[in-house]
Amino acid sequence: MFIVSEFKDTLKIHPQHFNKEKESVRFLINRKYANKIIPDHGLVIGIYKILNISDGLVKITEGYSTVEVLFQLIMFKPFPGEVIRGSIFKNTENAIICDIGFFSDIIIKPNQLLEGSQYDNTNKKWKWVYEYDEENKNEFYYDEELECRFKIKEVKYDIQNKKSPMMIYGKMDEYGLGCINWW
Repeated sequence: MFIVSEFKDTLKIHPQHFNKEKESVRFLINRKYANKIIPDHGLVIGIYKILNISDGLVKITEGYSTVEVLFQLIMFKPFPGEVIRGSIFKNTENAIICDIGFFSDIIIKPNQLLEGSQYDNTNKKWKWVYEYDEENKNEFYYDEELECRFKIKEVKYDIQNKKSPMMIYGKMDEYGLGCINWW
């Protein structure tokens, strides 16, 4: 779920920060990358380590120093097959939306729910109907805010989509997945 990835970037340091170069670099990296999606890497959580800062080059006409920085970032990058614990954020006829506290673009489509799941139009939420036999059955609702487990099916990146540049598609179609209070 969390990985460390290495990046290289060129940063500009203002003259008033020359005496605090490392602090300035850390601030600039956080400002540029924190809570951003990097395609094929995931969501940036924060800086792990600054590996190298080159000597700064000062352009006479501009005054600031330009440095090459090699650094590592902590990334949220779930992988297919990984089981994650979160909560149900929203029910719609087309999907269940899950949330893990810092990320909420997690989609569970109806065909990825347990067999016997159906949308209840009266309550406006999904439910799983478990039949013991022809006469005995229980209904378990996918209630909003309940803790749940889901398995990652696929992660898609679309930087053109400013609202949701990273979408996670999951599934709850195996025993042990779904609302935790069921099991």
